[in-house]
Amino acid sequence: MSKTIISFQKLDNASKKASKIANKFNDYANALSNNVVSKLNQYSGEHNSHIQNALTDTNYKINELREKAINFANLSTSLSNVINDCTVCENNVMTL
Repeated sequence: MSKTIISFQKLDNASKKASKIANKFNDYANALSNNVVSKLNQYSGEHNSHIQNALTDTNYKINELREKAINFANLSTSLSNVINDCTVCENNVMTL
């Protein structure tokens, strides 16, 4: 018979770190949107290829950051779900 040891504390810490990372990705995406994209859009001069390329590249980066934020938020949720599932399983075993 084998034994599985699960550290709820380590899973909880990993879940919290993943959530913090997701928030940092979102904060950076928001900063790019609010500071870079808005300034480029407010530019009153000619929108030449350099301005357009900067807008395109920045928006691409924002989308990448938001995808990463979603992935880390999903990881955080999944880890929390593992903790909950293990707790339920542990309680079920204890009542047998």
